[in-house]
Amino acid sequence: MVKKKLTVNIGNHGNIAIIVAISLTILIGMLAIVIDGGYLYASKNKWQNGVEAAAMAGVSRLCDGDVEATARQIAQENGLASGPESLTVLTGFYDENDEYNDFTTYRDFAADGAGDYPDDEYNNAVMVSLNADVSTFLAGIFNRDQVRVSAEAVSYLRRLGMVSLAEDGEIRINTGSSWKNGDIYANGDIKYPEECTVDNVLFPTPEFINSDMFAAGEILECPVYDTDEIDWDNGIDSELPNAYPGSPEITEIRPIDDEYVEEFRAKADMVYDINSEPDDILYYSETYNGLTTYYFDITRDHGSSRITYFFDAGGNDNIDIHICDALPPSSSSHSPNGNSIINITFAANCRIRLHHAPYPSIPIGAEGGQQTIIISSKDIKIIKGLHYEGVVFLCGGDFVEYMPMDCVLRHFSSPDRKMRVIANESIGSAELVYWPIFGGLGFNWDFKFGPPCPGAPFPRLGKLEPGEG
Repeated sequence: MVKKKLTVNIGNHGNIAIIVAISLTILIGMLAIVIDGGYLYASKNKWQNGVEAAAMAGVSRLCDGDVEATARQIAQENGLASGPESLTVLTGFYDENDEYNDFTTYRDFAADGAGDYPDDEYNNAVMVSLNADVSTFLAGIFNRDQVRVSAEAVSYLRRLGMVSLAEDGEIRINTGSSWKNGDIYANGDIKYPEECTVDNVLFPTPEFINSDMFAAGEILECPVYDTDEIDWDNGIDSELPNAYPGSPEITEIRPIDDEYVEEFRAKADMVYDINSEPDDILYYSETYNGLTTYYFDITRDHGSSRITYFFDAGGNDNIDIHICDALPPSSSSHSPNGNSIINITFAANCRIRLHHAPYPSIPIGAEGGQQTIIISSKDIKIIKGLHYEGVVFLCGGDFVEYMPMDCVLRHFSSPDRKMRVIANESIGSAELVYWPIFGGLGFNWDFKFGPPCPGAPFPRLGKLEPGEG
């Protein structure tokens, strides 16, 4: 009998075990990649949306100093780590119109204090960046239990020089005028006169420098008759390259109504009403033909802190506020409080008139944070000849500019008007008795004199593309 030797090939079973172990490792690795990759990919929208929301919220507070706190709060509400080690909030300048060469870190954003920050610009943007370590699910098996993630966004405020919110309103611009460093928007029409000659002086169509006209309605060039009268009711479509009729309506800007103005009561350093006794600020009041006028002297010596005044008309529509640059009524012995109107906010729920002093008048407003802010839920009427050196007007009715004859010479000698206007209704000029040709807004306007606020022009998201550095 022949005995057969039983042989078992253990080596084949060992190979199978090794293959299974390797395959299992690969499967686990793939599973880790799929699960963690899917988690990180799904979370990226959350992180990006969070920094965008934080940047938008922060820039909306650019004018009142709560930028960083607001941005961090919104980031936290969106589930982002908001500590200083993970979230960075920077204010700076966003070059919306590509006026400058690429900045060092980003093409269009320069942080406040950076070496490439433009000398003549103001903060108009907030950048929020997230850098955080995020725990993974299965990658810890490979000693990679955390992954470094990042997201960033920038939001900026558009520099809107002039805005009319009414669908049936209009903005009237004069011949021979120039408009710089800000756009003009109307939910109605924009009109300007054709080129004309008055007393052998050529008045060309308006000039726009880094400034465009946008209207939801029409942009019209109106004829001039008898060399001195503008026919605002008849015009032809503008051929200016800076004109964009049929643009989308502006809906993001909050109307300047009583509720808007009322919010300044809580911020006011001094509150006046129809029962207030005269003092150095409210120095006189008078009633004529049923209309009561209150005279305020908000001139002041240069100060570092902003002063806010509020006047409550108590629902009385027969009240006017005259803000005077040191011109008291003849029956008042008031002396000026200072030599300028700067770093002041004046809000009222009645009509406001900006009065004038004997020539030369004092400056109204200043650049940067010392700009003057005039707010009314009703009409605002100003004189052309005053020296506006940094003023923001927020108007709940019509914004009207007029020029009495004693201001004609002053009008020609005035420097560029550094003003911005947001009005619920129309923006234009009262027709003049003597020189109707000046029935539109003129002559030279410069909208760049401070941060693009208040009025909170709607924030937009910008692009963060790598710069030259």
